[in-house]
Amino acid sequence: MQQQPSTKQYIALAVLLVWAIVVAFVTVQSVTFVRLTAGQIACLLIFVPILTAWCIVHSIAAIQTLTASKPDAGKKEDEQDKPPADEEAQPVESEQKPKAEIEATYRSRAAALLGNAAEDERVTYLNNGAEWACIFFVVWVCDRTPLVTKVMKSPYNPDQFWFLWVALGLLGFVTLKKIKINNPNNHAAPLQRDQTEEWKGWMQIAFLLYHYFQAAPLYNAIRLFIAAYVWMTGFGNFSYYYIRKDFSFTRFCQMMWRLNFMVIFLCAIMENDYMLYYICMLHTLFTVVLVIAMGIKAEQWNYKLGTMTTKFVVLAIITGIIWEVPGVFEIVWAPFRWLVDYHNPARPDDNPLHEWKFRSTLDHWVWIVGMLTAYNFPRGDELLQKLDSLDRRKQIIIKTIVTVACGVVTVLWFQNVYLLNKFEYNSLHPYTSWVPITIYIIMRNLFSVTRHYYLGVFAWLGKLTLETYLLQFHVWMATPGPNGNPKRLLQILPAEYPMMNFVLFSAFYLFLSYRCKAIVDSLKCLVIPNDKDKAKRNIMAIPVVVVALYVVALGITMTAAVPEVAK
Repeated sequence: MQQQPSTKQYIALAVLLVWAIVVAFVTVQSVTFVRLTAGQIACLLIFVPILTAWCIVHSIAAIQTLTASKPDAGKKEDEQDKPPADEEAQPVESEQKPKAEIEATYRSRAAALLGNAAEDERVTYLNNGAEWACIFFVVWVCDRTPLVTKVMKSPYNPDQFWFLWVALGLLGFVTLKKIKINNPNNHAAPLQRDQTEEWKGWMQIAFLLYHYFQAAPLYNAIRLFIAAYVWMTGFGNFSYYYIRKDFSFTRFCQMMWRLNFMVIFLCAIMENDYMLYYICMLHTLFTVVLVIAMGIKAEQWNYKLGTMTTKFVVLAIITGIIWEVPGVFEIVWAPFRWLVDYHNPARPDDNPLHEWKFRSTLDHWVWIVGMLTAYNFPRGDELLQKLDSLDRRKQIIIKTIVTVACGVVTVLWFQNVYLLNKFEYNSLHPYTSWVPITIYIIMRNLFSVTRHYYLGVFAWLGKLTLETYLLQFHVWMATPGPNGNPKRLLQILPAEYPMMNFVLFSAFYLFLSYRCKAIVDSLKCLVIPNDKDKAKRNIMAIPVVVVALYVVALGITMTAAVPEVAK
């Protein structure tokens, strides 16, 4: 007897058929209705099969579950007159299955259609892939279609801006939490994860409100906050590699996935240059350089003062040559112009390399300061423990001296650097940004009580800094088109309710950011798992798949261009 095709085979055939139809449809659309780019078509070739598979799998699973949950009417009629053999021994069962049991049955059937994956992992991945496609459709609709109204930003209103800051600050203190300590002496180490997430969170709020409300007077502060993010790149990555010693290619690819997976889709779908989202490039560059520097003879050199000092000196020399010697920057980045060029539609005559040179020059030293801080972190923690063990009188004297010294330095920096106009400030920023960052770290951790607590809502937002940074361009504000900066605001309520529009779109924007973070982390486990063999296989396949998709998409765009030339 000939074996019947399985449900999975039917699904695979259906997906392939739909994919072929989509390719043909997109080709026709490209010719007759709207011109799609190769990147957009490549994304469609990814999204449509995923959405099709999701619909098929969940439809079949739902039908099978509903069928299984209904009682067998025919069997009931046949057995209606037959009493059970032991009427008292057999309890009467409910004909209606519990909701939890039906849901479990549904997920198990969906998992079976995808290959009986353990704990329904494949169902989760499929759901995440479909949700990812829907999110980017929403992003495109919000930013690039007239379906959502766009209005110009209002002039900066200090009262409105600082009222929001005070309200968010009060919310932060309402969510005050105590850190978890796993040592017997109840010592809270400085710069714990919750504290750094809190730091990122409140800086991100300032960064976002600065853009939304056009708070131009805070320009210098925002430059400083971006420097603090880059400082954390040096500090966090150095700490990880110094402690974990995991220089595997799998770990490196997982970091690159986290930094760039979402931005790649945004660039393809929204037709933007990578440099529009310049912070991703900053973190990527300094992470790559740090990994290379620390990976060279890690076991022999990273734990000796002399050789580690040599590494820092070499990094500083290379950095100084590239960014401080005229003409070297352009030579070094010439082979990578395809990646770092930015074609600003507002300034078409600018050198496309200008944006990357400007952004990277501002923060080309501070990441090394972050590395140095991480390297000396154990010594700083020991000093804090010694300080906390002193009697109260000595503690007060020492902490007072440190506080006064930090205050004096802060006043000097504020008067001589921060208060300068933006152009003068920018010229000093690369060499001075570490000063207020260091003072903040000292004052945030000098007192034991402040190390033991953090503001929960800011720490939560600090985990979403990348997603909120990227999505602000498209679902919180709006750009005028490819490579445009977000100069407009989205509006769903009448213009008389600007703050209600702000609240509604902020909630929607934060929800999408939260979901994007969860999906990126989930898909990372699928594509680049901790299993090195599977990760290696997938990593080798990614370039092949990307190139194949792009070639097909490029072929479609070229095919669509032929009729236009004929016309």
